[in-house]
Amino acid sequence: MENKSALSTQIASMSESLTNANQTNSHSELLKQLRIISQIKEGQKINTSSRNLEIEFDSYLLSFKRWWNKETRNKNIIFVKELLHDTFSIVDSILKQPKKDQNHLFLLRVLKTLQEAKGGIERLSYVYQHDPSLKADLDMCQEDISIYVCLLFNTCNSFNTGNER
Repeated sequence: MENKSALSTQIASMSESLTNANQTNSHSELLKQLRIISQIKEGQKINTSSRNLEIEFDSYLLSFKRWWNKETRNKNIIFVKELLHDTFSIVDSILKQPKKDQNHLFLLRVLKTLQEAKGGIERLSYVYQHDPSLKADLDMCQEDISIYVCLLFNTCNSFNTGNER
């Protein structure tokens, strides 16, 4: 009977390790996508047809490629909004957990990456300045990032000072 209990404990521990590894991979992928957004230069557009974020210059080839892949700028902006939503959801879930050094490190990385991504979104919004709907969506993304940056800044300061959130 004790062997069954020990085996159950081992299985539970292995399962928890796999879950943590999967979360780390998804967290890293989110940060990677945000960092790609931060690299957008003025006049560049994004491509999400392969479900991986790519940066491209506007061209006839890009227009053809978007048409061929049934990709629209609306879908690309939705991709950005979903990426931010997923990031904010992870941040919210971490903030509900007890303080841990690994959480603090991750939150610091998110803080820095969000600040950089906000600049990329600002440069992307320049491309869509003549489309009020998309421009408004991108402006709201920037506002949401500003709110979370403030929240994360305060949270990270509370980690450093030892105060509770």
